[in-house]
Amino acid sequence: MTTKKMVMRVLCGVVALGAVACTPPMVLVDQAYFGKQRVIKSIMQKNGGLFNQYLRVCTLDAAGKEGNCKDTLVLENVVPGSLY
Repeated sequence: MTTKKMVMRVLCGVVALGAVACTPPMVLVDQAYFGKQRVIKSIMQKNGGLFNQYLRVCTLDAAGKEGNCKDTLVLENVVPGSLY
């Protein structure tokens, strides 16, 4: 491997890590299965001092692995503790 290719791979890795590190983590709050082919998850993400709530709907394959997931923003800028 040439030095140029190695440097490019390292730079790409750093950029990818930086992009992942900048997004706030999502926390799973609830999960429900609908039939054998769907799973719905309630997810919260910190947004400054407030939170955003999402619903994630995924299809399940025969092995039970999730795929084709879609997130929908349900509530934005929620005060912590107000949903409980």
